[in-house]
Amino acid sequence: MIHDGAGPSGMGTEPAGWMFGSAEAGATEPPATVVPITISDAASAVESLPMTDQRNRSAEAHAGVLKPGCSSRGVESAFMLSLPEISDRLEIQQLLVDYASAIDQRRFDDLDRVFTPDAYIDYRAMGGIDGQYPQVKAWLAEVLPHFGAYYHLVGNFDLRLAGDTASGRTMCFNPMQLNKDGQVLFCALWYEDDFIRTPTGWRIARRVEAKCLDKLV
Repeated sequence: MIHDGAGPSGMGTEPAGWMFGSAEAGATEPPATVVPITISDAASAVESLPMTDQRNRSAEAHAGVLKPGCSSRGVESAFMLSLPEISDRLEIQQLLVDYASAIDQRRFDDLDRVFTPDAYIDYRAMGGIDGQYPQVKAWLAEVLPHFGAYYHLVGNFDLRLAGDTASGRTMCFNPMQLNKDGQVLFCALWYEDDFIRTPTGWRIARRVEAKCLDKLV
């Protein structure tokens, strides 16, 4: 007769009566401590040991994972983003994409749904101008059509939410074709933004460019 325990052979086919601590298969005297010999029973036994749970919680607390009074089983709920925060983050990320889409498709009026009417914008780090949104919008509509092609790839959205306001730092890669000969200016930068929640959604209230590098090829 055999059972499905995982004995010394590792094959799970040890003779009936075998257990850890037996002198030999079929021993009649039980060992001092009977250890479960199925994988699931062994895992449950280890999990139930007080020192195991204490060791895990100590390691988590040392790593700054647990809040005071929070058990290891409460970590997920204690540090999970709320649905409103998830929604706010996704809305702001979409706002940043909407900016790039409006610029790249030369739909400059779409920027009215990206910036507040009195937003401050500073493009001087990459050779542009600074000023209030209406002034900068008019400048974009005048200058950008002179470039044959360009795009704005945005990513690494680093956002900090604080109720109805937020701040963020977003990476942008922006190649721009300068002439028909194929010269391209590669621009790498960050957008440092302040956001505000309005009755019609999140808007950029302040944008300042920070230069990483540019290269003419």
